[in-house]
Amino acid sequence: MHMVIPPNDRGPTKYFQGRGAIRKLFLSRLNQYDQSRSGSTFLITGAPGAGKSALLDVLGKDATQLGWRVKTNISPAHFARPAMMADALGVKYTPRKLGRTTLDFKILRNVWYREREKAPSVTDILHMASKRQPLLLVLDEAQHVETLADLPIDKAAATATLDAIHNGEIGFPLILLAGGLDTSEKAMSTLGVSRITAANRVRLGPMRLEEAEVVIRDYVHGEFGELVPDHWIGTISEPTHGWPQHIVCYANAVGNLLLSLGRAPKDSDLDMAIDHGRVEQVAYYAARAHDITRGQREILAHLFNQIPWEGAVRGSVVINALCEKYSVKVAEETFDRALRQGVLSQTIDGDYQVPIPSMQQWLVDEYGPDRAHATT
Repeated sequence: MHMVIPPNDRGPTKYFQGRGAIRKLFLSRLNQYDQSRSGSTFLITGAPGAGKSALLDVLGKDATQLGWRVKTNISPAHFARPAMMADALGVKYTPRKLGRTTLDFKILRNVWYREREKAPSVTDILHMASKRQPLLLVLDEAQHVETLADLPIDKAAATATLDAIHNGEIGFPLILLAGGLDTSEKAMSTLGVSRITAANRVRLGPMRLEEAEVVIRDYVHGEFGELVPDHWIGTISEPTHGWPQHIVCYANAVGNLLLSLGRAPKDSDLDMAIDHGRVEQVAYYAARAHDITRGQREILAHLFNQIPWEGAVRGSVVINALCEKYSVKVAEETFDRALRQGVLSQTIDGDYQVPIPSMQQWLVDEYGPDRAHATT
């Protein structure tokens, strides 16, 4: 039986396509920092399903080809805890310990005491590791760095580390390649990473539809061993809106259908393939909104029903709409949750929108004024 891994929300892909301008920009930054023996933060943000994790993976491979040492699976805690970073980078870590016995005649006359050797900090570990070759640290889901603010010790240590990396103070080529939701930049600014330059900041949007078509064709052929009829490709790619997560949803549905037919596909089968892809697409949206209540979804749906596709509103408008039924605290918590889960995203202008047109359509269709739901 042919087994296919179902599409998931994040991770690398075997069928990467496009993003050439971003890769070219990142390569130029690698060369620049290698020559200047410095580094900084390179941040990629975007809505869920925009392909951030896949792009991080590809950029890491590009860096490897240029001779950089690349460490993936770096978590926020690595920037606060020297032992964790040392383990990740294969650097020997010696915790603080008692050193030699000394006699201080100036301060503690005639009193013997033991000095304590200072334990290496995370920046010390990075300095030791980057001496060997340029170092690229890859941090996915960067919005989660805000969790370090809960522990003052971790926050202080992480702030010192991230600030040193961001300002190129490690002394050797070292780049933090971070990717996450649109809240990532704000989260990182609470730990000292602020004023990220335009050259080091990318907001990932949808791919071009012709790129989506290439991925669909490659995915179905590579995963299922079946070829998509050429005249199907354009029709299948349209409802993806160029979002990589949706491209995989539809490609997976089409591949399963072709495999199950046991015969050459007919044009009448195309509608069935589209329907199967839409089922996976809707399931993805529902998973994104899983802990936003039905009543809260209805309020968002009524609000965005009045807004053109890809239109945006001020954050205060969203919160005020929620306040018509909920307390200010609940409204703000719901707004933050919608941002963290990608039901809403922030535009370049600082407004807020449902990031994907088909997600907005789903929200309005399921919870808008034309649907009668019992709110909770």
